[in-house]
Amino acid sequence: MLDSTSPFFQLSSDMMLILDSEGIVLDVNASFEKQLIRSKSSVVGTSLFGLINETALERVKHRLNSRSAVDAESFSLDFHHESDGYRITRAVMQYDPLSQHYALISTPFLTMSADASFRWQLALESTNAGFWGWDITSDVIYFSERIETMFGYEPGEWPLKFQHLRVLTHPDDRLKNERVITPFLKGETLSVQFECRMLKKNGDYSWVSARATRSVTPQGSVVANGWLFDIDEQKLNQERLMRSEERSQMLLESIPDLFFVFDGEGKYLEVQAKDSGHLVAKSENLMGHHIRDFFDQTFTQLWLSKINQSLETRESVTFTNEVEVKSGYKYFEARLFPRNDQTVVAIIRDITPQRVAEKQSRDSDERLRAFIENCPATVFNMLVKPSGEAIYTYIAGRFEEIFEVTVESMLGTRVDSPTGLHIHPDDLPAGLELLSDSVARKVPYNWLGRFILPS
Repeated sequence: MLDSTSPFFQLSSDMMLILDSEGIVLDVNASFEKQLIRSKSSVVGTSLFGLINETALERVKHRLNSRSAVDAESFSLDFHHESDGYRITRAVMQYDPLSQHYALISTPFLTMSADASFRWQLALESTNAGFWGWDITSDVIYFSERIETMFGYEPGEWPLKFQHLRVLTHPDDRLKNERVITPFLKGETLSVQFECRMLKKNGDYSWVSARATRSVTPQGSVVANGWLFDIDEQKLNQERLMRSEERSQMLLESIPDLFFVFDGEGKYLEVQAKDSGHLVAKSENLMGHHIRDFFDQTFTQLWLSKINQSLETRESVTFTNEVEVKSGYKYFEARLFPRNDQTVVAIIRDITPQRVAEKQSRDSDERLRAFIENCPATVFNMLVKPSGEAIYTYIAGRFEEIFEVTVESMLGTRVDSPTGLHIHPDDLPAGLELLSDSVARKVPYNWLGRFILPS
């Protein structure tokens, strides 16, 4: 326990008080008298609660009730100053079970007039932000009460060491923060701003925005002062907006290329188009007109038959057709849905890209088939397993003519099978090795080998 008669108590530059369990001041040191311009006689016997700002009452009561022998965590404590202002300090308290007294040690941070303090409190309350100050030289940190409540702590519970902040920062944000904070701490930059997630008392993370400036006091101390803004709701709104935009995009993509409403005779009652190039005429020119006014007899009869089918069966009808529009020939898939008022809703999608791809695939297959049929040699398709084993899965060309065996007898057999094609023993290992390498590297290869024919 701190001895009020010790040289340390008397000569320390920190403000020191001895309190009883009710918070009554029993003794103060010379630094206390000097810092607050108050004599010992005017303070001893009075309650500490009358000397401090009301915002600090709960913090002190919390520590008086805990009666912890060791409470190394500091907390902000604002003393009334004789000049009708406040002396903002960082304080720690220790309890002595033997004497049942407390030692309160406060390190001065800055002095603020009453008017300035009033304006300061209004600023803090109006912005709903938290203020913090850090004397980098002496490693004394000050946090406003708003920062503590922002993270779910009671006044005085917030960890007040700089190294604690890194631990409380989300692991995914630490490296990013350090990239901007390190130059600031080294004096390479005079201001810093960043966003990160910080751990709350309940175990959840909350998004905050931090801003700070760096300066040097007339006494030569390097200090940093800044604000902490709770932007968790803003981030949540941004995420909601992004999800909403994603949903909107999905809905937009699901909107049909064309939307029509026809009566039973094929007259356009409603026209909507994602792209006007998909229409045979302007939408206003289609309204009120009949399908036959814009298309030939074959097209018109197809659509009228599908419209009648949907109305008579009271079921949806799906079909495809090709039509020439302003942007060229297009393939469309149409779905008709009957309504109770004897009209039909037509939802139409442009399937031209799929049809073009299908045609290109068919053309490619036909060219391959024509090549195989006219090929003067043999075409093999083999399945090569990771073990190097190769199996015939497709054989075409002049295979039966050249090798004097049927295709059916070879499909599914291994290349090196004794019942398969008899590749010369001297050529087989090199052929299989080249085949495996070609498949692994996805490159073509040429192999010259000898086959032993049945004849």
